[in-house]
Order: sequence, then C-alpha cells, then structure tokens
Amino acid sequence: MTTSMQASPQSSFRLSPGMVMSLVAKGLVWLLFTLLLLASILSVTVAFLLTDDRPLIIADGAQQVADAETINELWPQVRWILARGGAPQTLTFTRQQLDSLTGFAQRAFPRLSGKVDLMEDRARVMATVELPQNPFGPYINVSVDLLNAEGLQLGPLNAGEFSISGERVLYMLVSFVDWQISDSIASELASRVRGVRVAEDSIKVDVAAIAKLVERLRTLPKNLSTPKEQDRSRKIGEYYSLLEQVKLPRGVSPVSLDVYLKPLFAAAKARAEEEGDPEDENEAAMMALSMYAGSRHFGKLVGVLPSSSGHTARTDRPLVLAKRADLALHFVYSMALKVLSDRGLSNAIGEFKELMDRAATGSGYSFVDLAADKAGIHLADAALDSERAVLVQTRMAASNGEADYMPAIDGLPEGLSKAQFVAQFEQVDSPQYQEMVAEIERRIQALPLHQP
Repeated sequence: MTTSMQASPQSSFRLSPGMVMSLVAKGLVWLLFTLLLLASILSVTVAFLLTDDRPLIIADGAQQVADAETINELWPQVRWILARGGAPQTLTFTRQQLDSLTGFAQRAFPRLSGKVDLMEDRARVMATVELPQNPFGPYINVSVDLLNAEGLQLGPLNAGEFSISGERVLYMLVSFVDWQISDSIASELASRVRGVRVAEDSIKVDVAAIAKLVERLRTLPKNLSTPKEQDRSRKIGEYYSLLEQVKLPRGVSPVSLDVYLKPLFAAAKARAEEEGDPEDENEAAMMALSMYAGSRHFGKLVGVLPSSSGHTARTDRPLVLAKRADLALHFVYSMALKVLSDRGLSNAIGEFKELMDRAATGSGYSFVDLAADKAGIHLADAALDSERAVLVQTRMAASNGEADYMPAIDGLPEGLSKAQFVAQFEQVDSPQYQEMVAEIERRIQALPLHQP
C-alpha cells in the first residue's frame, strides 16, 4: 500500500516569535552600529575641517588692557540708555575700549586670542582658540564681520573650512538666548538696532527705544528648571535667613565680616553632617553671604529673592575686612564670582577693575584690593573642593578672626594712577607686576585656612 505524502499549508515553515525578536534585535544592532560609525566618520571629518595648524591671531592680552580705564567712559552711555530708553540712543565703542574688552577676555581665558579690526565698511572680529593636544589640529580660528549697514547685519562666519551666512549666525545666536531665558527679548533687542556705523577709530550703534525691553529684562525670573537648582535656591534662602538672625555685638560699628562667616560655615558643617554634601552646603552659604553682604542682584542669578520686595534686609552697620568696607566688598564679590564662574574669570574681573580705577576719576590701581579679591577666590576655591570642603567648614567655624583667611595688606601699593602704574610696573605681564602678585599669593597660602 502506497501512501502519498503531500505538504499542507499547516506544515509550511514559520518564524516563531522568538526568531522574529532575534532578527529584529540583530537588525537594530546593525543599524545602531552603522549610525555610530557614520557619526564617528562625520565627527572626525568635521574636526579636521574645523581645526587649523596655525593661529589666525596672536595677541598680547597685557598690551590690549593697557587702556582699560577707557571702559569707564562706557558706563555713562549705558546708564543714559537705560534711563532714557523711551527714545532712540547711540552707543559708541572706541578702538581702545574694544581692545580692552578683547584683552579682558584673553586674561580670563588664557587659551583664547582675539582682535577687532576696524575698517571703512565693517568691523572684523577674529578669534583663535588653542586646543588641548589632539590628533586633528592645535587651533580653531573664527572670524565674522559686523557690517556698516542699516539694522544689525553680519557677514559670513568662517571657522576652519566652514562658512555660515551672517543671517543664519544671527538667527542662531538670538534664538539660543531666547531659548535660554524663555523669552523673545534677544530677538526683539536685535530688531531694535537701527544701524551700525563703523569708522577707523570707533563703532557707533544706533538703537531704537528699548524702555519696555529693559523693564522686561529687569523682571525676568530665573528659570529653575531642574530639581537640583530648585534645591540650591531653597538652601540659599535658608542660609540667608540664618544671616538675618545673627546677633551682632552691641555698640560695635563697623562690624567685621568674620561675625557672619563663622556661624555661616558652622551651619554649613552641621547640615553637611546630616545631608552629606559639604560642597553644596558651602556653595549655598557663600551665595547667601554674597546677597546679604554684597548685592541683592546675585540672588537674581540663582532665582532667590530674599524678601517679598526683592530687596535685602541687611544690617545698617558697615561690614569690614582689615577695618575697610571696600575690602569686605572685594572679598565677597570675588567669592561669589568664583562660585558662579571659572576661577580665571574671577581673577580677570578683579584685575580689570583695578586697571579701570587708574583713570583720573578712579581710586587708582590697588594691590590691596587685589589681595582681597584673591582671598575671596581662594576661600571659594577651597570650599568647593571635594577634598577640602569639610576642612574649610571646620576651620572657618572655629576661626580666630580675619587673619585666618585674609592676608596682611601692609606694604602693598595702592592708589596708583596710570602714569604711576606704568612707571613702576609697566604692564600686567611684567616681572615686577608678577612678583607683586606672587607676593600676594604667598601671603594667602601661608594663612591658617590654607594649610594642609
């Protein structure tokens, strides 16, 4: 008996669910690998096209800031524009001011070199960034032109082998700022520029009425988008409340800043022992002090308004370091700037401010002020260092006074006019100047706070 074997539809080959999932997984792995390979090739290509073997700009930041006191002439213009924002205004930047601002940027960021060339029909902004050692190239060179034209117009931005139209660059810049602040202020401000006039010795920017924009900018809230930022804001407010409750010695005026620093770091130490994050506690404590003893405007940068009116309720007694109110402010401001920024920027701001003070109407260049600046920076630097944060809390809470963290100021020159400064120190990169800065650093490193 012969049996006929025929395949039926039921016996045909089928993919099991496990086999389907396996094939899909393999396909996704290959797709991911291909995308990563393409991204790597694209990144390497961009890196080679973006970098250069030679710098576009080699500039001496010390020489560029030689006329830093001319920046003082900008402030009246800015105040006038802010006060009379309901009418069109003109803001003028001289060649010396542009050089000074470029030099300041170089002092703040040592790997950056920059220059602004003024021509008949444009101002060319050029910059070179020196990169860490890499296989692609040691420099990134960037240039862009600010055009002499109606409105705000840029020429193409060139970076390595890449070129982007000025219109697109401007759109990207204002869009990024608008996105960061969750408001259209940047794009509206750009549209208020009625024209730019470039000459061989200056840039004049004509601006339409900006009163409403200024008011919006002043009331712009700080966007606390992450839980960490919200937690930091809460902590700063709590430390600020602690400062308001500090009992001052009766009949003593002015009051040493030490009266606030000791309980502040004692509280930071106690909270860190409970919550286990000494760097965060130190940061919040120092920002609270910067608002209380410095300026309420620091609070706007971290989303904290210490009272319903937005004004600090600080004591009416002057706060001093080395018996001087100006040194207390230098110390606190520099400490806050270090918390908010890079140490190089904090140092550059302090140095640049002293260079500006060499003007006839200024207080003169002061190495005493610079010592207070650096003392505040060093305190913040140590307090935010994971290996020293607890030690700073312990030593500041048990401080024997200002001499633990503020260096002696005897023998440090101050009140130097520009002529006196140049005669004695030439410029900020001279050996004489660097020796004076090194002396300040030696005094700070010898303080009890900064011992191992």
